[in-house]
Order: sequence, then structure tokens, then C-alpha cells
Amino acid sequence: MVDPFTIVLLAASAAIGAVGAIKAGQATAAAASEREEVAKQNAEVSGVNREAVIKVAGLAGEDQDQLTLSILGTQSARQGSSGLTGLSQELSRKTARELGRKDALNEIRTGEIEAFNFRVEQENQLSDARIQRGVGKNALLQGFIGAGQSLVGGATAIGKIQAAGGTPVFSPLRRRT
Repeated sequence: MVDPFTIVLLAASAAIGAVGAIKAGQATAAAASEREEVAKQNAEVSGVNREAVIKVAGLAGEDQDQLTLSILGTQSARQGSSGLTGLSQELSRKTARELGRKDALNEIRTGEIEAFNFRVEQENQLSDARIQRGVGKNALLQGFIGAGQSLVGGATAIGKIQAAGGTPVFSPLRRRT
């Protein structure tokens, strides 16, 4: 005869295992969802930073151009008052103008590089968000699979007991003969 207490314990154990597996999957999925949201927010911040760097670099380039114009004006006035004219004056002003423009372009290029780095960071964060979404889905699936395994394991144990026609060997309620 099958001991009803053993059957109840096996069924309860299987049910508790199933619920635990589902809850563990849900908890892991919730944590992954949080990480996904953080990654999305980080991606958004990187995008904002990228736009800000581009604007700042453009302004820095404009500032450098203005500084160069100011220097050229001062240079022209000093050269004129010192009597420097002709080719020498033109060459020194041309050199100052070219160097000033290179400085402005360097400011812009530095900003472009920094903006590119923020773009890469943004893409990395979006990729991480996609990964975390997958982790969450897999955790839920794993939880349900674990629940199924627990229930099948419990049912198998009960079936073996019933097939044997009595209580299992490990039962504390088993009669000794």
C-alpha cells in the first residue's frame, strides 16, 4: 500500500521546487530588466554628451578663428608702425593666418574624436541593453523549465512508488519486517 504522507511530501516538494524555480527566474529577469534600463539611460547620456562635445568643439574653433583675426590685426598694426611692408609683411601674416586656422581645425577635430568616442560608448550601452533583455527572457524560460523538471521529477518519484506497490525505501514511515 502506498503511504499517502509520502505522496503528499513528494508532491509538495515538487511544487515548492517548481515555485522556487519560477521565482528565481523572475528575480533574475527583473534584475536584468533593471540593468537594461540603466544601459539605455547611459546610452542616452552618451548621446547627449556627444552632441554637447560637437557644439563645444565648433565654438572652440570659432573662438580660435576670432583670436587669430585679433592677432592678425595687432600684427598688421605693429608691422605698419615699424615700417615692415611688402613681401615680408604678407608672408608673416599668411603664416599667422594658416597657423591660426590649423589651431581652429585642431579644436574641431579634437571634438570630433571625442564625439566619436561618445558614439561608440552609446552603441556599447545599447548593445548591453539588448543583451540584458535576452538575459531576462532566458532567465524566465530557465525558471519555467526548472519548474517543469521539478514537477516531472516529483511525478516520476510518485509513479515509481506506486509501481512498486508501496512506500519508498527512504520513507520514515516504512514498516520494518
